[in-house]
Amino acid sequence: MIPMVIALPLALLYMMQTDHTWFLVYFLLFLCFFAGKDALNPAWLSERFPTEVRATASGFVYHQGAV
Repeated sequence: MIPMVIALPLALLYMMQTDHTWFLVYFLLFLCFFAGKDALNPAWLSERFPTEVRATASGFVYHQGAV
C-alpha cells in the first residue's frame, strides 16, 4: 500500500513532464515503487512450502490470482 501511495504522485509528475530527462527519472522512480510491491512474492512462496511440494504449491498459489 505504501509504495502505491508514493507511486501515485510520481505518476502524476511523470505525465506532466515535457523534458525527456525528467521523463526517464520519474519513470525509473515509479517503476521502483510500483514493482516493489511484488518483489518479495517469490521469496515468500519458496519459504512457505516444504521442498517436496514447493514447485507445485508455489505455482498453484501464484496463479490463483489469474482465476
